[in-house]
Amino acid sequence: MTDFDYMTASDEEILAFARSLDLRDGPPVHRSTHARLVPGGDFALDEPDVIPALWGDGDRVLWAEGEALMIAGAQGLGKTTLAQQLILARMGVTDGTFLGLTVKPSSGRSLYLAMDRPRQAARSIRRMITEDNRGLMNEKLLMWKGPTGVDIRTDSSALADWVEDQAEGIDLVVFDSVKDLLPGLSDDAVGAAVNSAWQELIARGIQVLVLHHERKAQNGQQRTASLDSIYGSTWLTAGLGSVIQLSGTQGDPEVMMHHLKQPAEEVGPLQLVHDHKRGSTAVRYVATVESVLRGAGMRELTVKQIATEADVTEATARRHVHRLVAAGTVIEATAASQSSTGKTAATYRWAY
Repeated sequence: MTDFDYMTASDEEILAFARSLDLRDGPPVHRSTHARLVPGGDFALDEPDVIPALWGDGDRVLWAEGEALMIAGAQGLGKTTLAQQLILARMGVTDGTFLGLTVKPSSGRSLYLAMDRPRQAARSIRRMITEDNRGLMNEKLLMWKGPTGVDIRTDSSALADWVEDQAEGIDLVVFDSVKDLLPGLSDDAVGAAVNSAWQELIARGIQVLVLHHERKAQNGQQRTASLDSIYGSTWLTAGLGSVIQLSGTQGDPEVMMHHLKQPAEEVGPLQLVHDHKRGSTAVRYVATVESVLRGAGMRELTVKQIATEADVTEATARRHVHRLVAAGTVIEATAASQSSTGKTAATYRWAY
């Protein structure tokens, strides 16, 4: 073995030397030097009061920095279309907002893993850009065609190592889609391995955006939007910061977007309208818990009535109502009561 002075060598020289060795029978080389060990007080107290958002404003955050985002749904609902518009906004190809929320610009490069039908992914993104965008796209976006071939079941660092080997400056990896990353996603061991691989990327300062499918509905029944409807092991969503699910009819320009897992306040549900020709998506107004109560004026509504008008679950409506009561914008007009004839639900109205 060639003599090598570890005491005087730089990090880059040590890394180059390690790569020159045959380490297949030894421990994996961890290429990233991203700091992870920090004092406890700094860890807690230096966290900002406002969630740093990659996509969002204030407490309305669809994608938090350092927390992976999943866009899930059945085929043909626009998962790839949403993801591509989002990364174009990050790169500055579009105006920096998407679906009414701010998208934080990035100076790094995005790696898009077009593992599922890469030519279809190419046709999709081509709708959104022009020849004038070629230079910026080549500079800030790398596309990978087909499966990666990386086996993450025995080494949670393998995927992050592979990503860092592709190019310098990658700060986002898009997985399109999860089913092509590893077979057997319903197995908890596989789900945990995928989650660990995503967490390793995030620990190295690389953001994660994943596209995934939902379980097939049984006996023709329409599936409700919930984390339980996401295909595979629960570990696939356990480590994510945010999960968005699309629902609707395949190919229909109008779909609903549900925010199933949130880093802060729930956003939506939102009715989205896809322009399939241009590859763009807009938000159509839909009723929210807040708008239902504001629109009712002095009329008193129960949580059940609010949920019906806003087209959300009673649990979601109750959570939003309690938040609005705490903020002082909604008041509890009559409290819940119990009598010999049964229980009477509490009613709420707009405070102004």
